[in-house]
Amino acid sequence: MRAVTFFTRLVLGLLFVYAGAIKIWDVGGMQWSAPQFAADIANFRLVGGDFAILLAIFLPWVEIVAGVALILRRLYPGALAVLTGLMLVFTGAVASALARGLDVRCGCFGKAGAETDLPLALARDLVLLGALLFLAVAERYGPHSRAGHSESLLETRPSER
Repeated sequence: MRAVTFFTRLVLGLLFVYAGAIKIWDVGGMQWSAPQFAADIANFRLVGGDFAILLAIFLPWVEIVAGVALILRRLYPGALAVLTGLMLVFTGAVASALARGLDVRCGCFGKAGAETDLPLALARDLVLLGALLFLAVAERYGPHSRAGHSESLLETRPSER
């Protein structure tokens, strides 16, 4: 089980670092990607232009930092919470666009992921969300968890601290 958890954590962490980096800098075009990502966000018709620009600048860095935290297991519960929250929002945005019949490119992986196949993007997002939830459950109930331990620091005797 540890190997599966490690592999899942590593793959997800690297994927989020890559997704964030490609939204910041288009390696193929050798240019800043934020304007294109802001346009992709705005095309979902969920937020206005100025807020889309702010999200295009801010979100990739959140993905990178949380992805690195996931890989290194630093601030791990926070990284899981942030990435799960982001995936819920991303999944909801794709589902909303699909339900409204919008023909938009996802923008999830910059120009490299310029697909307009929203059902495929939704399926991918659901798989990623499921993998994050798997890590959360493994963190809560796995071998490193405190679940099932009734003794807390407050419940120990002073001589045992």
